[in-house]
Amino acid sequence: MNQSEQAYRHAHIRERGVLLATLGLLLAVAIAFTLEAVQSGTLVLRDLALAAGGVLLIQAISIAIVRSGVAARLSWDPHYILVPCILGTIQINYIFYFAPAANPLIFVAWVVSMLFISGLAGFSAVFGMSALMAFGYLIVSLLFVERGEPISLRYQSIIAVSFLALGAYTGVIFERLRRDRAERRELRQQLSRLAFTDPLTDLPNRRHFEQVINAEIARIGRYGGTCSVAMLDVDHFKNYNDTLGHPAGDEVLRRLAALMKDHIRNTDFLARYGGEEFALLMVNTPRREAAQGVQRIIDAVEAHPFPDEHVQPGGHLTISAGIATAPEDGSEPAEVIRASDVALYDAKRKGRNRVVA
Repeated sequence: MNQSEQAYRHAHIRERGVLLATLGLLLAVAIAFTLEAVQSGTLVLRDLALAAGGVLLIQAISIAIVRSGVAARLSWDPHYILVPCILGTIQINYIFYFAPAANPLIFVAWVVSMLFISGLAGFSAVFGMSALMAFGYLIVSLLFVERGEPISLRYQSIIAVSFLALGAYTGVIFERLRRDRAERRELRQQLSRLAFTDPLTDLPNRRHFEQVINAEIARIGRYGGTCSVAMLDVDHFKNYNDTLGHPAGDEVLRRLAALMKDHIRNTDFLARYGGEEFALLMVNTPRREAAQGVQRIIDAVEAHPFPDEHVQPGGHLTISAGIATAPEDGSEPAEVIRASDVALYDAKRKGRNRVVA
């Protein structure tokens, strides 16, 4: 999935979240005014229209923020959960102002809204929104007192403080959930890395290479084009291992991988295929151009001062390479790899330290 597809998917998820929150807030309006009508015996349509209209207006602004791309650029709210929750908290108090009979459901609605950020927000975010909710509740209570509603401001203050304490406790739980989620995400990333990365050289492994070449050959089959595959193998590596030991051989493979990475293009895909053998996929690269690029790698390896390379025949550590090109040498990944292996063995027979295409 490319970056534009990811951006579209994330925007779609954010927009669905806002729409779901809109439905929840409209449900809260319906319940609040039902309670108000039952308690007072009347339904003030003007207040109902103002409450529902305010919800729709603010939610429309939230959707506009998503569609404009602003939501994706909020570094302090990467999941776009804090802004909608802050707006939702304000709207819950706004609904409360028009329907005082909904007092018992106000904090229930806030708890439900917190479910949207479970595992994504930590203590500071949850406690901050709890404080905002409590502050809004007190402001609305003051407005009730000013217009002569029969409520006790002292009692409402105790409720707000108690709610704030509950918000702090909720924040502790949410912080734990956030950390657990982050640890699971990191574990999944590590498992994915282990599944597709060679631990010695930090290059993609054979499994990853086969996935990439399968996709590239399939692309060529659909749309045309070409690609070249080079199999690269360290010359007389067994001699190096037997003489200096496997730890020295491992260090050479690490240095060799880093050196080859420095001499390939950004569009090339280098992987450790197995043992001392590496595979290089060169997209949109014909045979002649691929051979020139691999020859530069071979020359760089020969010129590089590897540790104790004097034990090797000729006094230098070298590599040999074989190249095959799709679709000329095969229309299936296995055929192209097999052809490049044949070319590699031909390079070995011809004296090593060379490329055969």
